[in-house]
Amino acid sequence: MGAKVFGVLGNRDYRLIFLSQLCMLTATGLAAIGFYLAAFAVSGWNSGAVVGISIAARTVVSHFGGALALSAVRRLPFRLSFILSGAALVIPATLTLVVASAWQIVVALFLLEVASTAFGAAFRGAALSTLRSDADRKHSANLVSLATNLEPAVTPLVALLLLGIAGAEALMIGSSAAVLASMILVLFAGLPNSMSYPPSKGSVVGLRAWPGLIRGRSFRGMIALNIVFAAAASMVLVNTPVFAMAAFGRSGEAVAIALAVFGFGSIAGIVLAPQMAARIPGTAVALFGAALVSSGLFIGSIVDAFGGLLVLWFALGVGCSLAQVPIGQFIELSNGVEDRALLRKARITMLGLFWIVLGPITGLLGSGTNLSFTFAVLGMLACMATFAAAGALRLPKVQ
Repeated sequence: MGAKVFGVLGNRDYRLIFLSQLCMLTATGLAAIGFYLAAFAVSGWNSGAVVGISIAARTVVSHFGGALALSAVRRLPFRLSFILSGAALVIPATLTLVVASAWQIVVALFLLEVASTAFGAAFRGAALSTLRSDADRKHSANLVSLATNLEPAVTPLVALLLLGIAGAEALMIGSSAAVLASMILVLFAGLPNSMSYPPSKGSVVGLRAWPGLIRGRSFRGMIALNIVFAAAASMVLVNTPVFAMAAFGRSGEAVAIALAVFGFGSIAGIVLAPQMAARIPGTAVALFGAALVSSGLFIGSIVDAFGGLLVLWFALGVGCSLAQVPIGQFIELSNGVEDRALLRKARITMLGLFWIVLGPITGLLGSGTNLSFTFAVLGMLACMATFAAAGALRLPKVQ
């Protein structure tokens, strides 16, 4: 990512809006970790089921509610849409202090994602309105992608700091403070009266497009690799509190550490994947990542110490990125703008569907003390998906 990408931050108004987006990402991440800890406090060994169902509910909103959020944001004055979505995020974040049952956690996380999705729609409108050239808008998209990739590693570190200072209550305070900072930044940005918004076409591929997509061998390989990614990521996000706090008797700080390690593993994979894909075919890179994930899930069934869990989480993070980054490069090298847009939407749709299915299944399988069994089931699923990808995927070297 070159210096030109960061040059877009020279635009004062966009810089304030982008910083506002960073604050909101932090707020959402802190609130989510707070709810994971609250789920464990309420359900103990069974908290994975609560978190898994909550992740499925959040995915429904984030992957399939974008068009509805954009439609709602269009009807409001721009600053008001930003402020209302931020204020709406504070409400579920505050609920971490009072939730007393599993269904309350699921509802609160659902509301959290609704507010976050609405804010994201408002941010896209701000980016289009403050950046006039296509090049600047592309740089903005790259910056947002960078922030999204860094957030899973950075936010748990912030959570770790807050937990060390004042306990779980500090996560709510930190989340609310980040929302407040986000709204203040929006108020100081000089935004035009009339806002531009992206076309409201949704992020879901229509049924008529799927037969043509599935006929492509590489696309079938992409489906298989998405299954590998979803299997590993669902295990990490759903069951980390159970591992850290129930199986190994650690505190909430250990949950933040484990999530941060997985995030840094993902970043390491993102850095390594393009370097590897420049020397060997992207297929080999993706399959190596998938094999790393599959073997890691099987090995997870015998992990018996927190240090071993951290090593495993880092390896799974690396494997997930190695399996996914070449797919993104393949999409960008596809012929035609419409082909690339369709493939991106198909990828988002598939990931959403797999999250919705595997999140609750992973949580329910791991309920009680069945974590080793859950590792074995997900490892088998990832292994079969890896073999399927090996027979279908054809990704070139990146020149």
